[in-house]
Amino acid sequence: PGFPDGPGADGRRIHHLDDNFALAHLDPACAVQSQDEYLITPTLDCSTATRVILRFKSALLVTGTLAEVLLSLDGGETFELDNPIFSYHRDAGLLRDAGNAEMCYGEYTLDVIDAPGARQVAIAFHYQGTATTIAGWGIDDVEITAEGGGVTAPTFHRGDADNNGQLQLTDAVRILGFLFLGLAPPTCVDAGDADDNG
Repeated sequence: PGFPDGPGADGRRIHHLDDNFALAHLDPACAVQSQDEYLITPTLDCSTATRVILRFKSALLVTGTLAEVLLSLDGGETFELDNPIFSYHRDAGLLRDAGNAEMCYGEYTLDVIDAPGARQVAIAFHYQGTATTIAGWGIDDVEITAEGGGVTAPTFHRGDADNNGQLQLTDAVRILGFLFLGLAPPTCVDAGDADDNG
């Protein structure tokens, strides 16, 4: 509801994606504040890979927003903001003014240059918009593959909010920082739900 895909869409816009997809943001014109959101993959071990490839489908209504794909080499703690894997805003020249807003659809295959050899790779779909911007970003069929080795995801550990493979006091600090200090959410929110009560 509220996504710019109503009358006049003619089967375009978000209909490029199937029934199940991730939405980085939903029509911020209905919001009361600016949006700065991240959809983050689980942390991946790419230490034996010689090449890492990211594939995804994207349907973006671009009206003065920032939409980019970012790399983290520390499991999602920080991201390389100055060197995105892909950016509609910086690279693609696809932004249009609000009066001519249209959905940009693409299927992307991208080399993640800095990921091979890294043990804690996370990829984020970063969306930033204002409260007056009518926009949204649907992401589907995200796939990360590797050559020359494998890409493995860590074992799920409930309570391991900082995703280092151990249950420590730092996990509680990470959860409290997210809940009360406005810090980034844990890479795996379900792992941060230490008592599994939802």
